[in-house]
Amino acid sequence: VKEFDVGPLFRAIDRSRPATVEGRFDMASTVAAHAAKLTDLAPGLQGDFHLTSRGGIFRGLPVNVSKLADNTSKISGWIASAGTAISSMAGKKEYADIGNKAQAVAEFAKGLNPIPYDQLSVVMSRDAAFNTTLKDFTLISPELRLTGGGTALHRPGSSLLEDALAMEFKLRARGRPGDLLKYLGVLETQPDDFGYATCTLPLKINGTLAKVETNELNARLAAIALEKSGVTDKAADLVNKIFGGGK
Repeated sequence: VKEFDVGPLFRAIDRSRPATVEGRFDMASTVAAHAAKLTDLAPGLQGDFHLTSRGGIFRGLPVNVSKLADNTSKISGWIASAGTAISSMAGKKEYADIGNKAQAVAEFAKGLNPIPYDQLSVVMSRDAAFNTTLKDFTLISPELRLTGGGTALHRPGSSLLEDALAMEFKLRARGRPGDLLKYLGVLETQPDDFGYATCTLPLKINGTLAKVETNELNARLAAIALEKSGVTDKAADLVNKIFGGGK
């Protein structure tokens, strides 16, 4: 398949949200399906897939630290006053345009969703039990690189959208995102040959295909935003409860 536009497909999954991926893909695959009727063939597909795209938008990392403000007014107050509580303690001359950690976290989180990409490559397979293995995922943008893999486990009797996700990715950054991560103390010092350095934050994706979750990353970013305020331990406990036990 050449130049297949995946945007309408993702929008059909959930019309209340922007498409998880927008872009045109070339796809090479070897697939098979067995079903009693034509409409059941697609859900029963199994085989190997390799998709590539040269330009589009990726919204597969729904990072949202603002969830804190919706759930805990006390933490919301801490975040709102972070400019006063943090800047004098965490300010660094080499980052004069970054006011404090809360500001840096908010800007970084916003830059993860969406990510305009230059290249996106996906290699995956679906077995006879309809479990999907993401063997290789590589996204390249001017300032971010995202790689990883994992599984989507099928639940008998459920739809494809209810498959349980267990995926882990590695994020590398340069430019403005790299500066933000360095300011937050979560970027390795040694860049690769292209100038990207590895982010040390956990980047795990859970939930389902219909509702992707990044609770652990959300919790860690929120905890970083609250550092230096004198309530780090309490904040971490509350954050874990809000985000369902994310460590």
